[in-house]
Amino acid sequence: MSTASSKKQSSGLRYFSSLARDTWGGNKSPGDYEWWYFDALSDDGSEVVLITFLDNYLNSPIYNQNCEDVSGEFPVPDTTSVPAVAFAYFKDGTPVYHAVAPYDTEEFEASTEDPYCRIGTSSFEHRSVAYGSGYAITIAVPLSRGRRLRATFEWLSIESDLMPHVASTPKTQFWNLVAPRSDVSGRITVIDKRGRRTKHKFRGTGYHDHNLYTKQSPLKIEDWFWGRAHFPLATAIYYRYRDIETDHTDCKLLLVRDGRIDSFDTRFKIEGDEKRTRFGIRYPNNLTISGDGVELRVRKSSVLDSTMSYLRLLSEMSLREDDRSDHSFGISEYLPAAPLKNSLINRLLVHWHRRGDRITS
Repeated sequence: MSTASSKKQSSGLRYFSSLARDTWGGNKSPGDYEWWYFDALSDDGSEVVLITFLDNYLNSPIYNQNCEDVSGEFPVPDTTSVPAVAFAYFKDGTPVYHAVAPYDTEEFEASTEDPYCRIGTSSFEHRSVAYGSGYAITIAVPLSRGRRLRATFEWLSIESDLMPHVASTPKTQFWNLVAPRSDVSGRITVIDKRGRRTKHKFRGTGYHDHNLYTKQSPLKIEDWFWGRAHFPLATAIYYRYRDIETDHTDCKLLLVRDGRIDSFDTRFKIEGDEKRTRFGIRYPNNLTISGDGVELRVRKSSVLDSTMSYLRLLSEMSLREDDRSDHSFGISEYLPAAPLKNSLINRLLVHWHRRGDRITS
């Protein structure tokens, strides 16, 4: 397939699109982590599904406390890993089901040769069938009030495997845009303590990426904005990545279409008043990413998922290229690294997490 335009990438964040590299990195240095992420929006934008498999849960305060030196310098990681599965289903911007389930290290397995991962009794694997290829995903996580959630999804790739793996460099975050556009169908079943079942069907357009970081992010990232939306003729992916060590800011808009990734250097403009989440993270309501004859506008964002160190939003997006303009709903994300480096916040959250091993609703 055609590859992306070969513009120079930031040394801190390196993107590519490779099915062959959607495998686990294997035994890494303590403190390294990676995750496989899937999201999908229904055709009318009213339903959202979010799924993440993490071999080491970056946002876990337990993980971050494990990486803190007794002298207060951050981080000096030990060998403890915190694998986790996160699942969320939203309807009209409101969470219907949400779970973050951490597990013991022994409950994690993944392949270094094929796209496959199992954490607890949840798993994903890449399959090829007569009508195409993609991911079969099974989710089994606990919910509050003694309920259990079981879900199965088929993530059939439309645009995938578009750009070879970039050369390895130290202290780099590798962002594998494995399948930027997929046809998604699935079924969610919730079972209460009495055995009664509530079922939901889902159909929409999905996205899948895989992140691997070779050095823990709080020392590396000032902040990271990124997001994507599916339009009739392209999937648009944007990011602004600010690197502490190199004092470099990288802003790009990627348009995925016709079996290739077109890369545009862009300006990143925050507009209007900032909002604040219940955890105190400030975020802009409006963004404009523009340059080289293209413009992506991100407007009217509402919070889907937030912690003290991470934010995910449902946004209205519009893409303009030349004289054509399209509108859609999309997902925006924001990672400010500062909270992950705050020792007091992490100690408070460790205590809160240990009172209940799972975050569910």
